[in-house]
Amino acid sequence: MKRRLGRLRRFATPLNGLLAGVVLGLAAYVCVQIVPVYMKSYELNAATRREAQLAAVDFKSNEAVQEEIYEKAQELGLPVEMEQIRVESLATESTPGALASVLGADSPPQTDTKASLDIEVSYSVPVEFPGLTFHLNFHVHADDRSA
Repeated sequence: MKRRLGRLRRFATPLNGLLAGVVLGLAAYVCVQIVPVYMKSYELNAATRREAQLAAVDFKSNEAVQEEIYEKAQELGLPVEMEQIRVESLATESTPGALASVLGADSPPQTDTKASLDIEVSYSVPVEFPGLTFHLNFHVHADDRSA
């Protein structure tokens, strides 16, 4: 009986090392396939937030903002179509309240125009593994209040 256990231990140790190597190799392969996709998505997210802040200050048209984001997605190699980029801007006017009119009774009320910008990008990136394909779905939202 002791002899059998000795033989089993001699074979089990190399088998455990081989199994651990295979598991680590598969984990590394999955990371090499998925991590770059997340990095590119993060870059698009940052560029979208930056574009939202700049567009609100520079008063860019919705089409110009959409084109900038599309170009950045193409530069990163992400499968984003122009239709998947939604840009909405809203201009609101505000008038001073009653206290402001009391303090400056002689001057006519002035209105302040504020622009608000919302950008949404939804896309899916296929990640291929031997025998199967996963689709990673991303949804980027940015507005002029994004930090």
